[in-house]
Amino acid sequence: AHIAGFAAISAWSELQSRGGMGSPAFHVTVIVPMAAFAMLGLSQLSKRIRLFIAQFDQKIDLSEDIWESAAVDAEEDVVSLAISFLSVNVVQFYVLGALANRHGAVE
Repeated sequence: AHIAGFAAISAWSELQSRGGMGSPAFHVTVIVPMAAFAMLGLSQLSKRIRLFIAQFDQKIDLSEDIWESAAVDAEEDVVSLAISFLSVNVVQFYVLGALANRHGAVE
């Protein structure tokens, strides 16, 4: 889950640093709800796929229930890591006037 979370952080923070949607402040800020919406949408899609697979034999057994629980926990970790990191970037942007680069330095 953590590797997927860091991948989400990398992807969304790259979009956050690129600019392009109106003012820089608007762009940095709007990426956070966009990321949340996209990742939660993917979580719901994967939940439906898991449910379809689990109900293929007309019953949900213990192993499928454990699978669902573990998958939901992992998805929540990914979303939490990415959204918290992006939110900190927004605060940093408003305080310092710029986003940090990949190495954490504000240029």
